[in-house]
Amino acid sequence: MTVNAGLMDQYLFTDHPATLDVNNPYATFDKSFKVGDVQMVASPGVTYVTSNVYRASGEMAGLDARLYSSYNVGQTPISVGASTSASYYFFNRDYVPDHVTGFKRGKPVIAGDGKVRQISITVAPVIKYNVTGKVQT
Repeated sequence: MTVNAGLMDQYLFTDHPATLDVNNPYATFDKSFKVGDVQMVASPGVTYVTSNVYRASGEMAGLDARLYSSYNVGQTPISVGASTSASYYFFNRDYVPDHVTGFKRGKPVIAGDGKVRQISITVAPVIKYNVTGKVQT
């Protein structure tokens, strides 16, 4: 089980004013298992949105599902895998998907929630170099 919260500056190293913020706290339950030779960790969880950037747009909470996979490449210290996550966010209002409302100077005019998404899916490849072998006790 994992519970996490922290402080962050949303616009560190930019010309935007600093906005110290409580980073969205979350809780997950991790379950490790193997499928053949692939080690997996499934982590369903929940997020409470506290970020002043997303909270201001009406985002309140999210349901999350993460799946990490790792496969050792033969007898080498290298393993490959993927980090996959999917989230569904709840709002304190109706979510408005982006849509074209018209055209201005030949370019579409887009209305909606812009970069704030109700559903997000991420798949990232992972390559690891294992510095040490397994510790036996």
